[in-house]
Amino acid sequence: MVAHVLNQLSEQDIRVASRVCKAWYFLALPRVYKIVLLKKDSCLKEFSRIITGDEDLTSPISAYIHTLRFQPGLTKRTAGLPFINMVPYVSRLSHLRNLFWELSFLPENLELVKALQTQCPLLDNVILRIPDSIDIRSENGKSRYANLLEFKNLTYFTLDFFSFPTSARDLELLEPLKTIAVNSPMLERLVVEFRYIPMTLEHVIFSLGADFILPCLGNFRLHACLNSDPDDTGLPRPSGSGVDQFLAFLSRHPCLNQMTLNCPFYVEFYEDFGAGVLAQELPRLIHLSGPYFLCEQALQYPIGERVRCLSISSWESSLSYENLTDELCLPYLRRLHIEVDDIPRAMEMLESISPAAEGLEGLYFPVVHHRYHEDFLEILSHIPRLGDVFLWYDDSHFDNEDTSSPNGSSRTELMAAMQDKFPELEIKCMGKWE
Repeated sequence: MVAHVLNQLSEQDIRVASRVCKAWYFLALPRVYKIVLLKKDSCLKEFSRIITGDEDLTSPISAYIHTLRFQPGLTKRTAGLPFINMVPYVSRLSHLRNLFWELSFLPENLELVKALQTQCPLLDNVILRIPDSIDIRSENGKSRYANLLEFKNLTYFTLDFFSFPTSARDLELLEPLKTIAVNSPMLERLVVEFRYIPMTLEHVIFSLGADFILPCLGNFRLHACLNSDPDDTGLPRPSGSGVDQFLAFLSRHPCLNQMTLNCPFYVEFYEDFGAGVLAQELPRLIHLSGPYFLCEQALQYPIGERVRCLSISSWESSLSYENLTDELCLPYLRRLHIEVDDIPRAMEMLESISPAAEGLEGLYFPVVHHRYHEDFLEILSHIPRLGDVFLWYDDSHFDNEDTSSPNGSSRTELMAAMQDKFPELEIKCMGKWE
């Protein structure tokens, strides 16, 4: 009976309940320690003490840990000794499936990482942050970086590069990525994120090479800094045709059904990207996020008839815009994200897409200037199943004409109008706008 009651409690309440008595403590263990978050040095020290004393317990805590998360709040000065102390006991993490290694530094001793790589047989999901402090210019730095990537037999792998752009040597971050296909040939999801480096799709695909094949890959995500023109970064252009290499990459991964390409492109790439390419190479695609020139293809037949989630992350101002309303049929589109900061262009996209997506349930859209309120509300009125709208605002993306109040983008006024016209609509806002 107590076990049943504990299963109904929130995470916070169950931690309180576990202190009632020893019997309740052992009943609560599977929930209390299923996810372990190491947010600061004191948490790490306590966890190190618990796991090293695990053998003294009737019911070992380590056997209940499914997710272990090393967070950025840990410091290099304090973490060293607890990391070393934990190494002999990693084998006790027999049920560990998810590892989040999000440290802002690279430990001097990587024995704990090696133990996690080799002694946790069920580990199949890793999020790995590559800190800015890593020195890929030295042989030692390259070796340590390569060692970080030695996780094997994963199903999901995320690489989060926190490096700042320095020189053409940034491309050396890409070379070891080839080992992913060797170490985890059955990988289903690969996420590569360059937070501050404007790494292009062309650079990544070229570095992976023609031998990079993941036959089960269903979800590929590439994020990179969009604030710089790739021609201004100092990164040498990869040789060959970026489009041809990308198409070859797609042909080697026929199981892809989700793809995110929120990264810079050389102008020649989207100028050479022919119509119908995605339909030919991605027969299973149902979720796409990327610049408009890619999403435009996902809107059209036959991809448009099966796509469920579409996120337009940017607009190429050098390209012409064509209204595709009469050509679209989007029966399964449920979520539409438009992250374009050009409000008139974003309105045009919404106006052309929404009539073909009668089943649309969720919309992510930039806050609109007062002069667009009436048109915006009119478009929403023709989306019968719309359940939630998420309005975003970032003052770095708007010029003076489209900024927040007093210039017209009044949240209070827009929210009131939306709630009055659509009382059941769930509305959320993000950003600092009044």
